[in-house]
Amino acid sequence: MPSSPLLALPLELRTQIYTYVLTAPKGRIELVKASSRSSDGVVRYKILSPTSDGGCAILLSFLRTCKQLHAETHNLLWKHNKLHLSSVLSPPREGVIPPLPPSITTNIRSLALEIDPTFHKTLSSHLLFTHNLSLLTSWIHSGSLTSLTLICTSVSSRAHLTPRQLEKLIHHRLHPVHKLTYYEYLDALKLSTDPKSALSTINRKFVIDTGPCTPSSPSLSSPSLSSPSLRPRPLAGNPMPMLGEIARAWGGQLQVNDRLAFWDGEGVEDVFLVQEEEEGEGEGKKKKWFFRDEVDFWLVSEVVKEFEEENGDYEEELYMRGYLAGLERRERRDFCRWGYQSAIEGRRRVCGFRRIEGGEDEGVDVDD
Repeated sequence: MPSSPLLALPLELRTQIYTYVLTAPKGRIELVKASSRSSDGVVRYKILSPTSDGGCAILLSFLRTCKQLHAETHNLLWKHNKLHLSSVLSPPREGVIPPLPPSITTNIRSLALEIDPTFHKTLSSHLLFTHNLSLLTSWIHSGSLTSLTLICTSVSSRAHLTPRQLEKLIHHRLHPVHKLTYYEYLDALKLSTDPKSALSTINRKFVIDTGPCTPSSPSLSSPSLSSPSLRPRPLAGNPMPMLGEIARAWGGQLQVNDRLAFWDGEGVEDVFLVQEEEEGEGEGKKKKWFFRDEVDFWLVSEVVKEFEEENGDYEEELYMRGYLAGLERRERRDFCRWGYQSAIEGRRRVCGFRRIEGGEDEGVDVDD
């Protein structure tokens, strides 16, 4: 039998080919039940790479071509991909992690699990999330799991946590009844920082993503880049005390909209800004809290508008409006940092925006 041209290549080149074949486009894989079971009745799963049209299976059949190929490739799938468990929860998005075959649980290296800290569901009188976290702890003991990401979401949301849902979470934390659920989740998260827990030995991340930072995408026919629709909407309360609690409980990284807000409970990057405005004579100052990205997008739009008005070039203003609105979050952030950072910082001061200091008030009115 002639030798394989693939196996004739140097191992380094073969590994590059294997990695290309086995790595999902965004490094995200999911599991779905196969239509058939194994001969002993065990549920089989297909590994999918999610796409906009429903997902495509990663073909693993070539791993069984020969012993050499299997030996060289069987760990690469788990090394270069993160398994998202939301697709196998029962019921979907809010249920229990089902029994998975050892071929999966012992080889997984990186996992992501969605949680909704406002959703109260129990299993044998314990919070369902606590049950799932205990199961994942057993995978650490018996397998190769080294990274766990918790994605804060809403059971009613399909893509991400909206700003309104974040406000709901801020409100629930202080509500006399709803806070009981929030603090149950917090107690479960604290297991990860217990030196006796296996969770404390792996990399941990807590992710909050509220979607695009543009308050509302401006129309290209809009007469002004600084139209009222671009003004950021304030949040109904200060999110930092809550985020600080979660960061100290979970440890590791806490990331908000691609910004590293906390690392091991310590603040790193400003994700939110506070604005202070005079309410009236003798009434002191009123505070409002905003996403930093939304504030910066609005302020850079003001800078561009004034520059183009001075030069009388309104067509250029229209072009810049469309260009800014079309950028991804990180691209717009880089654009602001490298081209307009000093101007943005000056306008922040003029408009009364500043970073949120530790120990500031919650700014939330909670009804019974």
